[in-house]
Amino acid sequence: MWLGLSQLTIFKPVESRLNLLYTHLCARKGVKRRMEAALDPDVDPTTFAMLTPSNAKAKVMFSAVAESLLQHSQQNRPAFAKFMSIGLKQSYDPEAALHLRQFDREVAGDSDSITEADTDTEEANAHSNHIWRGAYTFSLNNRDAYVDSVWLAGKGRGGVDDSVDIRLTLQSDKRANNVRGKHARFQLGLNGHMQISIANTRDLYLAVDGNQVDARTPRHIATPTAKVQAGDLVYDFVYTPYARSAEFTRIRNAYVEKAHSLDDVLSLSMTPTPHALLRTIGQWALGKNLGKGAAGKVYSAVNDRGEVVAIKHVSNTRRTAQSVSDEVQTLRSLTHEARQADYKHILALKELLPDNIEQNLTTDTFQDVYMVLTPACPRTLADYHSAQFPADNYVALLRDSLLALQFLHSRRWLHRDLKPANIGIYSNRAILLDFGGAIQLPDGEHIPASPGTHGTIGYLSPERERTQYGTADDVWALGVSLFEAFFRRHPWRQSVNPWRFDQVRHLGHFREYELFAHNQLRHASPDSLHNLLSSMLRHEWSACNLGARIHVEEALQHLVFNILDKDIEPIEKRVKTERFYFTKKYST
Repeated sequence: MWLGLSQLTIFKPVESRLNLLYTHLCARKGVKRRMEAALDPDVDPTTFAMLTPSNAKAKVMFSAVAESLLQHSQQNRPAFAKFMSIGLKQSYDPEAALHLRQFDREVAGDSDSITEADTDTEEANAHSNHIWRGAYTFSLNNRDAYVDSVWLAGKGRGGVDDSVDIRLTLQSDKRANNVRGKHARFQLGLNGHMQISIANTRDLYLAVDGNQVDARTPRHIATPTAKVQAGDLVYDFVYTPYARSAEFTRIRNAYVEKAHSLDDVLSLSMTPTPHALLRTIGQWALGKNLGKGAAGKVYSAVNDRGEVVAIKHVSNTRRTAQSVSDEVQTLRSLTHEARQADYKHILALKELLPDNIEQNLTTDTFQDVYMVLTPACPRTLADYHSAQFPADNYVALLRDSLLALQFLHSRRWLHRDLKPANIGIYSNRAILLDFGGAIQLPDGEHIPASPGTHGTIGYLSPERERTQYGTADDVWALGVSLFEAFFRRHPWRQSVNPWRFDQVRHLGHFREYELFAHNQLRHASPDSLHNLLSSMLRHEWSACNLGARIHVEEALQHLVFNILDKDIEPIEKRVKTERFYFTKKYST
């Protein structure tokens, strides 16, 4: 039974089916859950995380703090009392009792063994060494993000001092535990997970799952549970079921937005609170399912340093081995070239898992391959339409996409599968995604037509299905994608490619759609947008837009881009500046 000091609510332990399932899942993952109350329906419903004493020292220190609080009347209890839940009565804990006996004998100067005791001694200890059990709790209820963005943990300055929120031990306690007055800072980070950083620069020990926290880099808890060690005290950190609710997600996002002064917390949708069924790949904890294609699935993922990435999962089989190997090599080449040019408008390969997988990609053995990609885009062009952002934002995305194509084409690469779902939006800039079909142009700079292979119907240029194609094929696909994003409809949605020789009977319908699309373009705002998109969709079989298609270099010089304010600081730069500021602030 537990007593929440903030509400003084007494509740009975309940072992529900959900509790049993969660306990079983945690045990299967090697997690020793110390506090059944984390799933009790009578726990404060706004508690999203708990920190439970794990080793004997931490239990004894928690009990000492609880004892000091219970000596005060409810009206006179210090503010940190609201962050503690304490059992209704004391209970016996063998590990804590052994620690207390050892300390008592050290004080008395007795060097006899304390690991074995007779029956009478055990019975006496069971009555004299009872402790208060419980946990520290975290909640956003009635918490101002502008003022209370951090929970400070340590031993404080003694008495009813409120310099810390999580009182780990008493200032007056002489037992050595290596805990500082202000030892650790708990804070919801930019990705919405709890992050832990050291509270001062003095020599102290703080670790999460055995990984020491240094002065520059907080540790993020991206798993359902974690071991937290402050000095000699060890705790079990656990997210509660409430932390995975839609209500908390909404409150969390608003809180993080205010605490970190962000204009957009859309990326938080990619890092939901971890759950018991969470999968980990190497250092990465998988989060949201971002999409599924013919080649595999893509997930968001985060590590304990708070880095958010996208992970593409594909199966390497005899049938797919060559395509998987080609995609990996393409990503490696493009990533290398982009880093050399300091270019950030295309997806980059950060890591390939498992570590030795690349040596076995052409074998007949079935294997799972995980491509760790950056940046992780919370949305794509398929999620946007003109009503969601102003014209200058749309034109900025158009320019970003053209710049990405310019980078590819200058190195003789073709994307070959541009469509709204493959144009990511990251901090208001466009990122080209999915290079599974990318290829380098041969010396002749054109590739023979290959009807029915690669790409997506509706975005393939006419020449790609009829004659030969080159860089202009990507320009066509980008023009179709941008038309669709701006007008919220595909210009000529058909289930077949009408310019294929075996589908020419559909060409008449296509020309009707094309004529309607170009009439609609004439009413686009700004006016110059009509001219640019029309020039990107020219082809020699058109009845209303005949002519040579514009090249990327020409498109980038178009007057439509004059509306862009080049003096506006990119959002990603501002976020990086604030991330450094908060890391610096909370590590000093």
